[in-house]
Amino acid sequence: MSIYNISHQYCDTDALLAETTEISSLLRDQFYKICPGQYKYRNGTYARLGQPRCGDGTNFSFFFSRPPEGQQDNQREKILIELSGGGACWDETTCKLQSMFLSFPQEWLGPLVGSSCATWSSWGNSMLCAKTVGNTDFSEYNFLLIPYCTQDVHLGDEPNSDYGVKHVGGHNLYQTLKWVFDSFPDPSHIFITGCSAGATPFPVVYDIINSHYTANGKEVEINGIADSPVYLTPSYFLENGLEHWNVKTVMDVIGFDFDAYKDDENFPNKVLDYALENSKETDQWGYVTHDADTVSLLYYSFMTGGSVFGSQYGLGRRYNSGGSQPWNVRRKMKNDLQSQWWMKMNSSMSLATKDHSNFHSFVMTGTDHCTFSLNVPLQYTGFEEWASMIAQGNDTIIYSPQSNNTDSRPSTLPDYVTSSDKLTSNASISQTEQLPMSATGEAVNTSSSLNSSVGSSALTPAESANLGVPQHTNCSFGSLVVFLLTWKFLYNAR
Repeated sequence: MSIYNISHQYCDTDALLAETTEISSLLRDQFYKICPGQYKYRNGTYARLGQPRCGDGTNFSFFFSRPPEGQQDNQREKILIELSGGGACWDETTCKLQSMFLSFPQEWLGPLVGSSCATWSSWGNSMLCAKTVGNTDFSEYNFLLIPYCTQDVHLGDEPNSDYGVKHVGGHNLYQTLKWVFDSFPDPSHIFITGCSAGATPFPVVYDIINSHYTANGKEVEINGIADSPVYLTPSYFLENGLEHWNVKTVMDVIGFDFDAYKDDENFPNKVLDYALENSKETDQWGYVTHDADTVSLLYYSFMTGGSVFGSQYGLGRRYNSGGSQPWNVRRKMKNDLQSQWWMKMNSSMSLATKDHSNFHSFVMTGTDHCTFSLNVPLQYTGFEEWASMIAQGNDTIIYSPQSNNTDSRPSTLPDYVTSSDKLTSNASISQTEQLPMSATGEAVNTSSSLNSSVGSSALTPAESANLGVPQHTNCSFGSLVVFLLTWKFLYNAR
């Protein structure tokens, strides 16, 4: 007899119930909306991480699709897990700014139900489950999409915040992964990815999955790429924001000593290092980011405190002064903020690379952010080859010999790759190189101009900051949404 009473009162009528849905009952190549139940002990108290909901109280579900082609009986299943992004908030002011992201994204993701990976697209971008990246055909994978509606980077355990938001992303994540574990007792390969707030919890997601299958004696290859994670934690945020999410519960699940590092600005690095220490050396991790990511800079500024209404870094109401436009936020940022953010971001990735052979970074020149399904980095030369090696779980050969290109290529997967060229119809693979490490583990950028059949002359991040112009003008949809919402909120607050 179960020790829980399971209720589905917070499930939409178009959702299947997670606790009663068998994989074998689901048609292939078709998305289903699946709702995990509420878990209470028989005494009426909620079980740990047993209240999956959205931040405004709307119902939570995840989406799942089986691959179109059946696998052989003697083959183990493969799983692709993607965590959605969409900002973060940690008090009444920031959550008012992000209020539209606290509801279940029914308008955007609802049409998934009944469609397939191959037929569904958003803003002209296809899903990763319909792509082949290098030698990895993700259409062969069971695909799980975890929506984001709690503004706590999928890690919260605070259903009753003082400002009325349910930061229960950890509940949604935990119950979704529990369904994966029950449905796939012995998979062969799991690939994890996510954008922004969906990339930030990557170390925790990996550790939960790896610990489960290891404890059950299963050999599962687990690789993944975190796209544009926003995981720097200034002291202001640690003192005034993080506690409102109550991430300690999820950290306890993976065995991380939260209390020892909760006031340490290196908290995310400690979590990253902890999960990497517990990882299998054959499991490859990839982190990808732009070196002047405007959205990451914006949130970093908010997390330093006092920036939302315009203060030390020139944000806030100054959006609307002097005829400036909201998407030109970088014109209002001081160079020291950008330098501070990139120094910390670069140092974090470089130290992880130095200390762990299975951690790799891909840095793109520019101000873009991510969207979903690795669509933005896949536009850059060299990324697909790099990502392919991450997905394959090895660091053998990253480039195939090119008949029209005699440049020397790295023979192993580089730890730190840079790219400033976007793919065009006649662009060749850009030349990439491993950046040398200083004694402190920081990467020393000595990259030469990149080789492309389409001539380009890119500005350095510092030069772009001085001029106040983006190096790539096609800002991601996610970046634009954040800018427009920020502008609207601040305009109304004048």
